[in-house]
Amino acid sequence: MAGLRFWIFFTLVFTVLVITGISLISSQSGSPPIVAYTKNEEKPKLEIDKVEVNLGKINVSEEQKTDFFLTNSGTKPLQLFEISSSCGCTTAKIIRENGQESSEYGMHLKKASVQEVLPKEKIKIEVIYRPFVMPVKGPVSRQIYLRTNDPLSPKLTLAIKAQIL
Repeated sequence: MAGLRFWIFFTLVFTVLVITGISLISSQSGSPPIVAYTKNEEKPKLEIDKVEVNLGKINVSEEQKTDFFLTNSGTKPLQLFEISSSCGCTTAKIIRENGQESSEYGMHLKKASVQEVLPKEKIKIEVIYRPFVMPVKGPVSRQIYLRTNDPLSPKLTLAIKAQIL
């Protein structure tokens, strides 16, 4: 009987330790907590002017830039995080109306930072494509990926297309 009590106690303690460990690991994942919003609650709202740009014909040795304009039309700050790209040849910068620029984000330039866009604030996302980093010829498509705290747009993908000569 004492042996059975020991094993029951051991099993309970082990289960509690495992559950506690899992919750600690998941709380340290580096991403901002996801907040659930009700219909009438104040929240961020992402608006973007476009999600795809055709850069046309580009020489493989050229660098090409294009801009996407993002506005937070909500009532709470919009957070942009986990910003990355589909290829090392493509990066993005966040540029504020006052001219302040972030460092470049990309496939190999991932940062754990969060960019915050205040309510009614408009920012520019400058996408830089450098075909000479990963030389190819012909049609290409590259993407910039962002996660947000907007409950209706938790993920955003911006795309560029080009014909590389």
